[in-house]
This record gives sequence, C-alpha cells and structure tokens, in this order.
Amino acid sequence: MADLWGGRFREPLDETLRRFSTSLPVDRRLARYDLAASRVHAEGLRDAGLLPDSDHAVLADALSRVEAEIEAGTFPGPGGGAGEAEDIHSAIEARLVELCGDAARRLHAGRSRNDPVVTDTLLWLKVAS
Repeated sequence: MADLWGGRFREPLDETLRRFSTSLPVDRRLARYDLAASRVHAEGLRDAGLLPDSDHAVLADALSRVEAEIEAGTFPGPGGGAGEAEDIHSAIEARLVELCGDAARRLHAGRSRNDPVVTDTLLWLKVAS
C-alpha cells in the first residue's frame, strides 16, 4: 500500500518515521466503529442516489466479510495489502478495495480522509466513557 501522504516524495519514507507515524497497532480498537460508520455512510450515499444499489450490495457484503475477519483474528485477509496500512481506516479501505474494487473507492464520496478518524474516535469515546 502506498503512503497516504507521501505522494510527492522522491525517496521512500524512513522506516523509523514509518513506525512512528503508524497507529494501526493502537487503533485496531476502532475497527468496529469504522465498519459501522462506513455502513451508514454507504446507506446515505445509496439513498442520495450516489451509490448504485448493486455497488451498495457488494460493499455491504465486503463490510460484513471484513467484520468477520476482524472477529476471527484473520484480518487483513488473504491479500495482505491492508497489513501495510498506517491506520485502521486505510487498512479497512485497502481490504474493501481487494474485495470489491471500485465500489469500495466510492465510499469516500462526501467525506474526507479525516472524517472516519474523528467519527470512529467519537463513537469509541462514547462507548468507553
């Protein structure tokens, strides 16, 4: 998986900095909230006419599969690309793209890269408090 923010760099990111900037080991606890928020967002996109029913169905199945993988401890799954992600959000996205391609990429419509970070953290805090 390519670095999310290093597209203009000519050299690969130093491994020490990569380890420093990777939150995946810590934010795995946000996975269930990321999946829930993605399901709701996909429904909103479908209801707004921005995500075809067929893409929504494929995406819903892929979200369920990712959830099962997380619960079984087999995430990121057979493709492995998600295992190189810097955070849980990009790991889930990478796995969804492996499972359903462009339908997963459409999930970003109407939300920034940071929207899932804030949403998932707030949902986790609500349950944890």
